[in-house]
Amino acid sequence: TSAGDAWPWQQWCHDQGPLTYGMCTTKTRGDLPTVAPNDSFEVSWLRRFVAFGDPIEYKIAQEAKFWHSAIAVRHLSSSMLMLFQYEALNFEPSSFYPAVSPAREIIWNNSAVVGWLPYMDPNEWQLNVKMGVVTGVVLNKWLDWVPGFAAQHPTYNLWNVWDRVGMFPTMRDKFQFFRDSCCHRFTEDGLSAFHTAGADFSAVTQPLCRNYFVIIQDTLRPLTKVNIHHPKEWSRVVDFYDGLQHLVGKKMGKVADMVKIWIGLVLKYGYTAYLADSDLSNYYLVHLSMPYGVYLLQRMNLPWQTGGDPKECWSQENVSMPQDLLMDTTSLVVV
Repeated sequence: TSAGDAWPWQQWCHDQGPLTYGMCTTKTRGDLPTVAPNDSFEVSWLRRFVAFGDPIEYKIAQEAKFWHSAIAVRHLSSSMLMLFQYEALNFEPSSFYPAVSPAREIIWNNSAVVGWLPYMDPNEWQLNVKMGVVTGVVLNKWLDWVPGFAAQHPTYNLWNVWDRVGMFPTMRDKFQFFRDSCCHRFTEDGLSAFHTAGADFSAVTQPLCRNYFVIIQDTLRPLTKVNIHHPKEWSRVVDFYDGLQHLVGKKMGKVADMVKIWIGLVLKYGYTAYLADSDLSNYYLVHLSMPYGVYLLQRMNLPWQTGGDPKECWSQENVSMPQDLLMDTTSLVVV
């Protein structure tokens, strides 16, 4: 692209349609442009409430601060704009866990895609943070990164696994053992990838707050890979997901209700839970520790930022931090 040209986005847009929410998919580097190295581009981080179609579910999303995030790139000398998002192709509460067939087969419906739109409606986003301006050299490196993220995250997963100490943002890296695969993972990793490519976003010192659904691991019992060929081990995985079908079938008034029902299920299974890699090639057994599973509002872990505490995002959003979380984090002593 050049400053004088119209934005000919159609030549890079593939697989656009209702199944991808109108987005152009990003499977290879050929699905994205290569920009002029000396041009300038503004990068923004965007956030809005999750757009559930059901009015009750949308109300839950608003009250719980259940967000969706994206990254926008705007050429400062032309009409070029690209809005990048990671989306589950079937984004409903029932898509977060698989179904189990009568033949006891696990059936996933959580395919996801990284895509982009050649436009953006600013009225759809409650928060728009200008991260900074990058050169075409930096942007091209970042565009090289995008298809790799898409390939490594073909399915959607909300859950992270942390040690209890990981609830402190400054300690998360050392005590994080399994990472989610969701829109916020894309934007958190995407902003870090911009930093690696040479972007200077150091002027952004405010916490960029996102949702985390976290399973708390027993410190003394590490995450273990399931032997899917062992009948007894695999049967327990199937039983666990079969139980989760009853969870996602319930109408719940709060995100906290979902977490509490999930906790009840994992207690039934001996303080354990199961997770799958984004490519569904491996399953893992997690031994749990108090408080078992939590829903958190916390800052993204970005390489140019330091500090942070468990309460800051709750305060920033004018939401009271749940008392059980407050007690649990204040009881920890980090050396």
